[in-house]
Parts: sequence; structure tokens; C-alpha cells
Amino acid sequence: MSNDHRGLPSWSASPPWPVAVDTHGRRRPRPVNHHEGDVRVRRKNYTAFTRSSTTGMPCPIPAAIAWETGNTVPQVRTRTAAGIAAELEAELEQYPDERGQILVEAAQAWRQAGDDDRAVALLTQAIALGGEDGGNARVDLAQVLFDLGQAEQAHAQLDELRHQRPSSPAPYHLAAELLEDRGEHQQALTWFNMAVARLAEQEMADRDTEFGFFSYANNVVAGRRRVRHALGMPPDELDESVQVLSEQAEDLARALTPPAPPKEVRVLFWPRNEIPRAHDTWPQLVEHAEADTIIADREAANRELSEAGIARITMVPLTTAKLLEFTNRTGSDPTDEQTRLACMNEIVENSGAISWPPARNASCWCGSATKYKKCCGRPRLD
Repeated sequence: MSNDHRGLPSWSASPPWPVAVDTHGRRRPRPVNHHEGDVRVRRKNYTAFTRSSTTGMPCPIPAAIAWETGNTVPQVRTRTAAGIAAELEAELEQYPDERGQILVEAAQAWRQAGDDDRAVALLTQAIALGGEDGGNARVDLAQVLFDLGQAEQAHAQLDELRHQRPSSPAPYHLAAELLEDRGEHQQALTWFNMAVARLAEQEMADRDTEFGFFSYANNVVAGRRRVRHALGMPPDELDESVQVLSEQAEDLARALTPPAPPKEVRVLFWPRNEIPRAHDTWPQLVEHAEADTIIADREAANRELSEAGIARITMVPLTTAKLLEFTNRTGSDPTDEQTRLACMNEIVENSGAISWPPARNASCWCGSATKYKKCCGRPRLD
């Protein structure tokens, strides 16, 4: 569940309330298209699905790019592509651990901008880094060379990749799809087989889960089956194990149908005068002590929940004294979300909850002792 700057969940994690996914500070690679008909799947960014622990619904595990496809969106104009490429290169110092991937993305953008020389230079830098990114970059360089009519040099790059024997299946998979696109099915099959051989046992096992047709391994095996079919080869056991999306369409549509909003949401919050104390006690939970900002954000979030169809919003005030007493008594960790949720349930059981919104002439929920209509209930100016 995502936590805001108060260190408290926006709503209870107990059923039937859903869990949101947070991706704090994670760099999201920019989608850059390849040439027409090209399909690439980057293994490290491949989107998989997991089940929400509360709703039972499938939720995407945060991943920046699942598919990089050619001509699936309108072509980016040259000036825009060059701008994206320059922005990507500017990220190289900011994200040194992702240098190889950024170089590849920037090279793709420079290709769209029409600067093949710059693309080749960046791919050459990425290749020198080695590893999975270096292998992927070598395949992209081979693609550039093919597009420039230098097939012999392109095949030499693929031969060098094969000689280096990277442990990741991703470069082999990309090479297989590149050769498949060119109609070189026999060679593509060889590369698909090498990719399959490098899939981890767990990756292969992921194919047997409910949403296994989204798995990276299933995509690789499906490509192998595709080129075997193009070569007129009868399906083998591995071909027959491929999960086909069309066969799972009904289950997928049902699973991805958004659930109705919950009837009630419980919001654990620090009252206005508790925020500085909570910040001093648990700065990892309450990142700052600007009570006006925190309270205003909570009121705005409540209004959004109400507009989304939540029928009942219950505010549960938490004090530092209460949380310390609860954790001392139970031997639990106050920074653990489950601890705070258990404490919240105890407060609710002891009739300590507040209905939101309060009556306009009633005291404001935030603990200011001012009427709601003159405090958080004032009309928004935005």
C-alpha cells in the first residue's frame, strides 16, 4: 500500500479495501519505437501480474515498459525525438546504475530523429559495458546495420554476441525476433532455442500461473513456436505448452474489470496538534511537521474518495501516546503498517472514530476545535 508523507495509509488495508502500488523514485524508461513491425520485450522491465492481497484482483507489478513496439502509436516528429534523446543522455549522470539501458533508449530516439551515427556511437558505448544491456545494445546495433544495408556487418555483431555467451535470455530473444522479422526463420529458431535454454526455472514456472500468458517466458516460448510453424515443423511439447491470450480473453476481461468502490473507508490520521510530536518521534513515518499542509492534503483526499463513490469515510485519530502504549503492550513495531492498522481497529472498537464530513457547525475532524465550516470544510479555492 502506498503511504503518504504522514506515514499513514490512505485507507485501511483490511478487506474489502484495496491496495495501491507505489514506485517511489523509480526511473521510468521512455517508450521509444523501433522500425515498423519490430517487437521487442525487455526482460528486466517486463510487466508481470500478481494478486492483490486484499481484493484478489490481478495487479501489475510496477515496471516501466512491458512492450516496445514499432508503429503502435503515431510516429514521433523528428524534433521531438531529438529532444527525447537529449533528455535521455542528460539522465546518464543521474542514473549511473542504468547507464546501459539509457544509452540504448537514447540510441533508439536518435534513430527516430534520423541521426544514425549518434545512435551507433551510443550503442557502441553500451556494448562496452557488457552484461544484459550490452547484449541488447549489440542486437540493436545489428538492427541498425541491417537497416543501413550492411547485412554482413550485422551478422558479425550477432556472431560476436553468440561467442560472448551472455547468461541472460534477453539478448538471444531480441536477436531471434530481429531475425524472424527479416524472414530468417531457421537462424531465428536457433536464437529462440538459446533464449529458452537460459530461462530460469522460476521464469518457466511463471507460465503455469493464472496469468502466465503475460509472463516473459511465455513470450519467448511463443516466439519459438511461431518460427517453428513458419518452418513447417509439427508442434512439440514445448510448443503445445504456450498459453495463448485469445484463449484467456474471458478470464482476463473479468479480472481487469475495475471493482466497485468500497462502501466504507477508514482513514488513520494524526490530529493537527499531534503532527509535530509524531514527526519528532518517528521522522521515517511523518516526514515533516507542516500540519496545515498535511491536514489540507487529507481533506482533499477525502473529497476525492467521496467523489469516487465512497459512501462512508471514517476518520480514526492516532496520537503518539496511543501508538506508544499499544506497541509497548503488544511488543510490536510502530513503524510497521500492520501494527498501526491493528491499533486503528482498537481505536474504532473503543468508539474513537469520527465520521467525515462532520456537520458544518460541528468541531472539525482535524482537532483544531474550530467549526468544520470555518476550518477544513471551507470551500476550496482551486
